[in-house]
Amino acid sequence: SIAAAADHHAAARLRLNRLFFLKAGNTTKQIIDHLVPDLNHPTVNVTFFHYFTIQIPWMNIAEFDFPRTRFSVSNDGLVWNSAGGRVGVALEFAVSTSDGKSTSAL
Repeated sequence: SIAAAADHHAAARLRLNRLFFLKAGNTTKQIIDHLVPDLNHPTVNVTFFHYFTIQIPWMNIAEFDFPRTRFSVSNDGLVWNSAGGRVGVALEFAVSTSDGKSTSAL
């Protein structure tokens, strides 16, 4: 009879170089640039000094552009570093006071 031995300690190695992270960072940036304007935001309520309340029921990120974005990997995980960008936001809000007076704007 012939006996076959199986190696139960087989391993594989994957090596990722700097070029991989540059390409992955560029691809991630393109995905984020495409997806961010389509995000739905929940209603936001913020109260200041127990007197003023600002409610933001609708918000849209109309523009999201960070041309100098770099993604890297550190011991803490994925790091996003951006500089020289801009975010354009359109929103609807209402401001009210504890005495019941309110105003709203676009």
